[in-house]
Amino acid sequence: MARFSNRTAVVTGAASGMGRATARRIASEGGRVVSIDIADRGGADTVALIDRDGGPPALAIECDVADPVQVETAIAEALAFAGQIDVLVNCAGTGYYSHFTEQTPAEVERVMAVNFGGTFWTCRYAMDALLASRGCVVNIASAAAVRGCAYLSAYAASKGAVLAFTKSLAVEYGSRGLRANAVCPGGTDTPLLGLFTPPADADHRLMTRDHNLFGRMLTPEEVAGTITFLASDDAAMTTGATVLVDAGSTS
Repeated sequence: MARFSNRTAVVTGAASGMGRATARRIASEGGRVVSIDIADRGGADTVALIDRDGGPPALAIECDVADPVQVETAIAEALAFAGQIDVLVNCAGTGYYSHFTEQTPAEVERVMAVNFGGTFWTCRYAMDALLASRGCVVNIASAAAVRGCAYLSAYAASKGAVLAFTKSLAVEYGSRGLRANAVCPGGTDTPLLGLFTPPADADHRLMTRDHNLFGRMLTPEEVAGTITFLASDDAAMTTGATVLVDAGSTS
């Protein structure tokens, strides 16, 4: 397939995990990819993989998406490289397990700044280019945004904000041709998992609710398949949607 031929996709969090899988999938279908990630080495590795796979020229930009000044600069660099932005995929994220009463202001501020703030600011600074191309946004939320999850209160709240924000974008800009959708993955085997260590005294009876129906974690590539569908013309009449990719964990 060449669903992204002559299109440019900006993918945050593309240095690893589902961001990298999405970047490689889009490139394999003819799309130019700009990786935006705080991990500059990982972003460069993603670009190298795209080049090895025979994809179009790609670019890696080091950027902390929690910082709106860095985001504005990164989007300008992406436009200078490609001249257009047709797709924006916000995969960058962070999180942690913690008892609600033990979370610190710094921890909460950081998870909100990356997960919601990063999504907000990349959309904000890419919006003019996305409207010019009648493009689309795919924001990565989480199954934790639509069901209760013990020890994930700040993370779940940040992803719930992503859902509400995505629907608002879809309504505000739909008449101008922009589509905006959210994907809610369940537990996915990515490097981000290293940040999620349950408290030592966690009640694991509460956490069995997180188990999915297939008995294994999702792969980044499985989530990327849904992301790229929503980013393509195959989903031309889909906007404002919340798409669960969670192997039934919210059933």
